[in-house]
Amino acid sequence: MLWRGVLDRFPGLEPRYRRRVRYNLADTYLRLSKSLWHSGRVLPTAWSVVQCAWAAEPAFIGWLIRHRTASGWEAHVRPQSQEEPPTVFFHKS
Repeated sequence: MLWRGVLDRFPGLEPRYRRRVRYNLADTYLRLSKSLWHSGRVLPTAWSVVQCAWAAEPAFIGWLIRHRTASGWEAHVRPQSQEEPPTVFFHKS
């Protein structure tokens, strides 16, 4: 997964960005779980849920249990602020 690669490649990532990347990784596994569940693939669904729990911070898992959705959690991880870094695009030369 892309987000796992970012975490592995940048171990010194600032905590606030690391938290966002971990959220994105957990959310990716959660969405994959839902897709697998709807396609009737129970065992891969269970494994994806385990990966989501492993990638996420405990508070995110608590949020999922309490609200039964990831909606709203991103506001905790990514509050609106003036400190947002500019978007960087990489171009091949």
